[in-house]
Amino acid sequence: METVNHSISLSVSKQVAWDALADFGNPHRYFKGIVDAHLMTDVMSGVGMIRHCDLPKMMGMRQYIDEKITDWKEGEEFTYIVTETAAPIKNGIATWRVTGDENRSIVSVDIKYEPKGVMGYMMKRMLSKEFNKQISAGLRDMRAVLENVENIAA
Repeated sequence: METVNHSISLSVSKQVAWDALADFGNPHRYFKGIVDAHLMTDVMSGVGMIRHCDLPKMMGMRQYIDEKITDWKEGEEFTYIVTETAAPIKNGIATWRVTGDENRSIVSVDIKYEPKGVMGYMMKRMLSKEFNKQISAGLRDMRAVLENVENIAA
C-alpha cells in the first residue's frame, strides 16, 4: 500500500480543531481542494456517516470521492474508508487525529491506498505526489481558516 502522512500545528484549541474535523459533511469550509461536500446519510456523528466530496476536475473529467466512517473516538480521532471514487485507487483508508490542549493543537492524517488498474499503476508516482501536495495544502488551508476564526472570536 502507498502511504501519505502529514500533520500541522495550529494555534487553536484541540476542541476547535476537532469541531472542524468532526463536521464531516463540510470539509470544503476549510479545505480549498474540495469544491463541495455533503453527508449522504442521516447519521450526523460517528460510525456510519458517509460523505460525498466533489473535487476539481482533472483533464476535464469529474472528480469525486465518497468516504464512510468506520471508527470514531470522540474528540480524538476517526477513520474512514473510500467507498467510491473517480480516482484510480482502491482500498483507501484514512485516519485523522487531533491532539493538544486549550491553546494549541496538532492535526495529523495517515492515508493508505492502492493504485487501481493499469491506469493506477501507470500513474502511481503522480498519484503519490498529488496526494501529498493536496493534503499538505489542505492542512495549511485548515490552519488559515481556523486561526482566523479563533482570532476573530477573541
